[in-house]
Amino acid sequence: IAPEVPALTEIAGEVSFDRAGIRSERLTAQLLGGPVHARLAAPGGAPIRLEANGTALAAALAGQFGWAGSDRITGRTDWNASLEMGPQAVVGRIESGLQGLDSTLPEPFAKKAGATWPLRLDWVRPRRTDRPETLQLALRSDVKALLERQQASGQTRGVLAVGTEPTLPPDGMMLALRMPRIDL
Repeated sequence: IAPEVPALTEIAGEVSFDRAGIRSERLTAQLLGGPVHARLAAPGGAPIRLEANGTALAAALAGQFGWAGSDRITGRTDWNASLEMGPQAVVGRIESGLQGLDSTLPEPFAKKAGATWPLRLDWVRPRRTDRPETLQLALRSDVKALLERQQASGQTRGVLAVGTEPTLPPDGMMLALRMPRIDL
């Protein structure tokens, strides 16, 4: 789908192609160190839609993305995802409660494994390269991020907002904080 998307491995299952469309009820794979179960459908020429759920390991996420401080996040968490590949765009969503992940990062990102922190990641990649690709992230109710990349030029702008609403800067990256205290 995109070079920055982690690779699926050990893919197994049957996909049916006929006049009624494309479908699969039981696809399995490995992704980010854990199992994936998925369904695929594209009835009668409709956009291809994939629904999946699985488990991701913190160590595999760290290995994929190489975030600073990622060694301070441990455990595993369940997730749900959807992906629609239509004529206008590829649209994806990932959601998780992040239960099972433990973080010893400074506040406001310290988390116990049993705590639920709703996470939602929405991604849109238009088929037309003159339209920007967008990524929106929401963690709990107080952490939000927006990222926009011009497909033709690769120019990227984004914002990470904690305790305030995110507003994209004209260019570059921005951090917007509104918090009573922060531990760096």
